[in-house]
Amino acid sequence: MRSDRTTFVILLSLGAGLLDTTTGALLVTLPETTLHLFGATMPGGGGDILMRFVGAFVMGVGLSYLWGLATSRFDRRAQRLHGVWGATAAIRTCIAAFTLTAVATKHLEPAWLVVGFSDATLALLQAWGLNARWFEA
Repeated sequence: MRSDRTTFVILLSLGAGLLDTTTGALLVTLPETTLHLFGATMPGGGGDILMRFVGAFVMGVGLSYLWGLATSRFDRRAQRLHGVWGATAAIRTCIAAFTLTAVATKHLEPAWLVVGFSDATLALLQAWGLNARWFEA
């Protein structure tokens, strides 16, 4: 990775990792409060355990970025993050498509658009970086 791209990749990975890990942990431990923070309500019929499950998934995605960063060797970090970006871009694309469709069909509240648009944006940035070969020396 070139130095200007390296800084961007590291900062984006760190930001996404910390945001998803924190959000996931909050959904696991305080699902109703967490949903309230971004203007959504807890779904009925077992929504509590479902949100905790979603939280565990979100936390896992976040931790994958942090795992990618957790090495002092530059070549290993680039290799790890390349894999993390490929996997999480695919996951984020699926989540964005699902979330945006669910909001459009009124199965989720409009507050969930934040999730759909942020996942779509990150998926596009990561796909662009992968396609532009940011991870090559």
